[in-house]
Amino acid sequence: MPDTNAYLLLGLAVVIVIVGGYVGTLLMRFRTAKRDITTLISLREEN
Repeated sequence: MPDTNAYLLLGLAVVIVIVGGYVGTLLMRFRTAKRDITTLISLREEN
């Protein structure tokens, strides 16, 4: 049976990078959404 451990590790590294990037973009979106909500609330209170 051929040794495919290198391919397994490469595949796991790719998956970790993709999932990490996805989590990072989600965190950025939530921070932006929180800032937008805060801005909208402050604008509503001014009027």
